[in-house]
Amino acid sequence: MGTDRIREAFEQARAGGRIALVPYVTVGFPEIDLTTEIVRAVVDGGADVVELGVP
Repeated sequence: MGTDRIREAFEQARAGGRIALVPYVTVGFPEIDLTTEIVRAVVDGGADVVELGVP
């Protein structure tokens, strides 16, 4: 996600009168195979942006 898309996500949240939800997901924790499933779950749960951490 580029900076323009991140900015747009924050602007859309602000326009909707809410704070952007930006969860942090550590890639590979608890298991590498679950990372995609976890990211999809937080997006389905309403995340505006997902920050990925690579240990």
